[in-house]
Amino acid sequence: MPKFKKMIVESVTNQKGNTDLFVTYNNKYSIEFANITEYKMMNFISPVEIWTNTENSIQLFSSSKIKFEYQYTRSCYYLEKSDIIVLITPCYETKYVELLYVLFDFNEKVFTTINATNFDLTELENNIVRLDLHFRYCYDSEVEKQISIDNGKLIDLSKLDWHDITKIDKLCKLSITNNTL
Repeated sequence: MPKFKKMIVESVTNQKGNTDLFVTYNNKYSIEFANITEYKMMNFISPVEIWTNTENSIQLFSSSKIKFEYQYTRSCYYLEKSDIIVLITPCYETKYVELLYVLFDFNEKVFTTINATNFDLTELENNIVRLDLHFRYCYDSEVEKQISIDNGKLIDLSKLDWHDITKIDKLCKLSITNNTL
């Protein structure tokens, strides 16, 4: 089974040109990455639009300033029990790029962030995710050991700081706490 099946979202266009469209398996949402560009070697970003995936689709989100990382089948998650879309964005702090998970709750029109992109987010139940180690980059053994400490930790999404979706362009300036259990 391909890795993205676990994420409950599937590409329906498989990056035709500079666009890729993902649809959640329950057909509730569609997520479009358009104008995909390379921002550093083999790392791609794109503006994103999210729609209800119904006959009379409604646009729920369109990024203007914030771009999200495009990673083929790993570009987005859908936490079905919590009804949350998860994307990744690069935040530029000084000379370093920090990747953040961005979680969208369109029922409440809010978002939050999790700073743990060396982990997959595995949804266990409504509002509870587990960090499952998945190194994004190659590290030396000491760094891998330090990162691995958080493997298996649980995060209660209801305890995170959620922000009004209209403040999304400021997400890289918000303080981040993961509130592990």
